[in-house]
Amino acid sequence: LFQNHSATRSNLLRAARAAWADMKPGDLFIFYVSGHGGQANDIDGDEDDSQDETICLWDGPLTDDVLRDLWDEVPAGVRVFMVTDTCHSGTNFKVKPRSLRGSIPREFKGGLIHYGGCADGAYSYGSESGGVFTTALVDAWAPANTYLTWFARAASQMPKNQTPTYAEWGAVGDAFRNSPVFK
Repeated sequence: LFQNHSATRSNLLRAARAAWADMKPGDLFIFYVSGHGGQANDIDGDEDDSQDETICLWDGPLTDDVLRDLWDEVPAGVRVFMVTDTCHSGTNFKVKPRSLRGSIPREFKGGLIHYGGCADGAYSYGSESGGVFTTALVDAWAPANTYLTWFARAASQMPKNQTPTYAEWGAVGDAFRNSPVFK
């Protein structure tokens, strides 16, 4: 959807909010990024490693804290499938609940499955044909894949120096994780 100068923080956030504005329980929101990722100093103290994970956009980094706040806006029951083929992408979807007062947990009302190109503190590699993890996902694609089988097939094709991550958050049950991808 966005590339180069149009891939800004405000454009990404605005597009996400517009996309799920009319979604109902069971609908699927897909969030895919292949590009640069990084880390920034954790300013609110919610990271075990003192680093927020980021997605690098045209106008600067988008932190996992901002993504966490964005996911709070997902309508109840909406499923989110997030793929980030970026460096430091293991937890860039932000699992830990946080609030302005820190001690009040927030509950994510949707269900999110995340494929990260690598763990936090690690690198996602690319080649002339694109990101290595994205290439593995394309090569592992089959119409009958579930979210679990597609990830496992792609992960088995990865080079030893890059280990992708799989995570679930919120209301993810067997009906979501074992359903055909994109259905």
